[in-house]
Amino acid sequence: MSTAILPPGPALEAISDEIDAHNSEKYSLSPSRFRLYPPTPTSPLLQFYTLQHTLQTYAYNLAARARFHSPTRPRPRHTIWSALLLLSSLVDASDPDAAALSQLQHSLQTAEALRRDGHPRWMQLVGLIHDLGKLMAFVGGGVTQGGQWDVVGDTFPVGCAFREEVLVYPGTWGGNPDGADAVYGTRLGLYEEGCGMGGLVMSWGHDEFLYQVLKGLGGRCRLPGVGLGMVRFHSFYGWHREGGYGEFMAEGDEEVLEAVRVFNKYDLYTKRDEEVDVEGVRAYWEGVIGEFIEGDGVIEW
Repeated sequence: MSTAILPPGPALEAISDEIDAHNSEKYSLSPSRFRLYPPTPTSPLLQFYTLQHTLQTYAYNLAARARFHSPTRPRPRHTIWSALLLLSSLVDASDPDAAALSQLQHSLQTAEALRRDGHPRWMQLVGLIHDLGKLMAFVGGGVTQGGQWDVVGDTFPVGCAFREEVLVYPGTWGGNPDGADAVYGTRLGLYEEGCGMGGLVMSWGHDEFLYQVLKGLGGRCRLPGVGLGMVRFHSFYGWHREGGYGEFMAEGDEEVLEAVRVFNKYDLYTKRDEEVDVEGVRAYWEGVIGEFIEGDGVIEW
């Protein structure tokens, strides 16, 4: 099973958008609008998730967080806007539902739809930045293993049994040693009922990376806790769309769950071929960014 390094750019965004298209089709009220991805042995999506489900162990996740927090890790400095522009080089070459749609355009389309529908400015900002964790593919320093499996894809808790009944592509978990572990392979694993979703160790990827970056800003980040939860859990489909893992929920998690469910519709169903005028909306979005990210706006990623 290959773990070959793939450069950031179309190769990474292609699998990311294929994942989005799969989720769009699965949860759409109009499935005919989106592509179908049959779980054939040669399906790139099946191969991707088999690799992800094999390698996302609890031990790997501890190591990933240790690398992220290492004082010697290079931390490129970018404003949110400059980070968005950097991600504009990520273009999907394979998704017919959003031909040649860059990550920048997806972010702007999501955020503009939230703005148009009158959602709070903090939620609009989450729409703008929700995929900025994909910057991890550029920053180096060992925050990824160089492939795609620890950057994109649906997320799930590690350190407890994998709930195949609510997770994508059941039957692809057999190669993960945690499934046979005396602790990690049990339903609760390392956790207790009612411990709170924030107490779970989520599989490492762009959601968790961005959450950790924002959390590390301390008081500079003025997003509410619900907004940070939206960043962290928006790819956790086994929870917010399939209804699993409810035994871990605690006070406050229901509010996050409902917010993620609202946001998910904008994340999946706002992709359009018509592009947003980047310079035309820049002033508005820089104002929103400044409202919730204090200081000079520069973030160490």
